[in-house]
Amino acid sequence: RGPYRYRAITTEGHNYIWLILLFASAGVIHHSGIKIPFLAFFAHDSGIQAKDPPLNMQIAMGTAAFFCIFIGCIPIFLYDLLPYPVTYAPYTAAHILTQYQLILFSALAFTLLKRFKIYPSEQPSVNLDVEVIYRKAFPRVIQCFINVFSPIDRWCRETFMNQVKQGINLIFHHHGPEGIMARATHAGNMLLWVILLLAVFLVLNFI
Repeated sequence: RGPYRYRAITTEGHNYIWLILLFASAGVIHHSGIKIPFLAFFAHDSGIQAKDPPLNMQIAMGTAAFFCIFIGCIPIFLYDLLPYPVTYAPYTAAHILTQYQLILFSALAFTLLKRFKIYPSEQPSVNLDVEVIYRKAFPRVIQCFINVFSPIDRWCRETFMNQVKQGINLIFHHHGPEGIMARATHAGNMLLWVILLLAVFLVLNFI
């Protein structure tokens, strides 16, 4: 739809809007297509020892690169998925010449600015994006959670361990070497208990 928009702008006589869009396109190419790759590979060494990404990241990047190249070379596969017919032909002589002019003059402007030291030098910084939410907010939330629930957790642990210790002491008191259940009993006492149990059994049997 872009060529139709440009054509409508020029046919309606809005040449200044066409120039604004043209310079905006050149600025995007300059910033995203030239400046960022140049500074990524030829900026000052930060001293970070990079290593190859894991296999899953390589597969993801390779898949994305494949689709970018495939759709860029054969866009008809993408056009066929749209709900309306598309007659746009991206690889015409005018389109290719216009894009080459944008790229070449953007590269020329960047080269001249760097050559004459007019271009501002890069500054170490952090690009803030959506990840600032979990990089800044999540640690604070987790720290507040720890500050609130850490005393409760400590109290629960201490209470549980005290209950366990009391249970162990109670078992040891009854079943330990000096416990009640480990004491020796005289034969006369055992015989008395047997007679009482038999008497109870007989009483229950005759009731």
